[in-house]
Amino acid sequence: MLHGQMPLISVIVPIYKVEQYLKQCVESILSQTYTNLEVILVDDGSPDGCPDMCDEFAKEDARIVVIHKENGGLSDARNAGLDIASGEYIGFVDSDDFVAGNMYEILVRAAQKNDADIVLCNYLQVDERGEQVSGAKVQLYAKNKTYEKIEFINEILQPYGGYYVVAWNKLYRRSVFENLRFPLGKQHEDEYVFHYVVDNSRVIVSVEDSLYYYRQRKGSIMDRGFSVKSMDYGEALIDRYFFAKRKKYFKWKDMCAYRLSCEFDKWKGDSSSDSTIRRKYEELRKKSKFLICEPAAWNYPEMTTKGKIFVRVEHFMPKVAQLLRKITHKEIV
Repeated sequence: MLHGQMPLISVIVPIYKVEQYLKQCVESILSQTYTNLEVILVDDGSPDGCPDMCDEFAKEDARIVVIHKENGGLSDARNAGLDIASGEYIGFVDSDDFVAGNMYEILVRAAQKNDADIVLCNYLQVDERGEQVSGAKVQLYAKNKTYEKIEFINEILQPYGGYYVVAWNKLYRRSVFENLRFPLGKQHEDEYVFHYVVDNSRVIVSVEDSLYYYRQRKGSIMDRGFSVKSMDYGEALIDRYFFAKRKKYFKWKDMCAYRLSCEFDKWKGDSSSDSTIRRKYEELRKKSKFLICEPAAWNYPEMTTKGKIFVRVEHFMPKVAQLLRKITHKEIV
């Protein structure tokens, strides 16, 4: 356990229909070697036994605060926790996951040693029984390193950069979320806030220990497959593109343009057979007209210069592209 000054950590746990996993989750937080915790259990209108379980936990440990609210989704539940959190540091744990017993001791020690605004750790994928998923890729990108903001942004741009986006394997200085909340009703909610979180930070630290256990289970948000809600990722990328452009993070801007163009290529096929997806596709297409002038968009190594021009025409002027195909009688790309 840390000695001397022990800043309060507020751990926010959004809860909805996780009766089978909630006990393991909450007990893993309460049994931390770091004890100065405020554990905020947010019952997001769960229709099972979770609300009563939360109240029972609160009776047994004075560090627990329970919020009962109408169902509003993951973002709304996290925001409700943020609104009342009083800790110097903030952490998030999804209620079907669990954490190592020394997670917050290690993270807060690193935060204080380096005067860091964010500390992140590695995580392991586990199955419904809480056992490491056989053959699953173990996340080992964090290597006990301290980053200034620009250094960290360069790290994000690596092929494994998506690993850093999730909210739950981190400890945040409270000020990072001072004027920031998760967007309501969105899938990929972490993607919407990540660029603001990074920009609100000066020093970010990574520790190589795998301290968070990310459960893969049927019925979770990430197990529902592709739907129109999956395309919320496009909205997040568009927002990040303009944010990065405004802040002059030009490499980050280029990466957003490239990833967005990749997503459009994937969504185009899905939109042809589903009217709801098609409407969302068209909405995002209109919002992303900036891609036609972005060299980084559709910058696939195997594509010719003529092909890169054509895909822009095809994306923004599909009727013109169709006419060109008829004239040339071949694939231009």
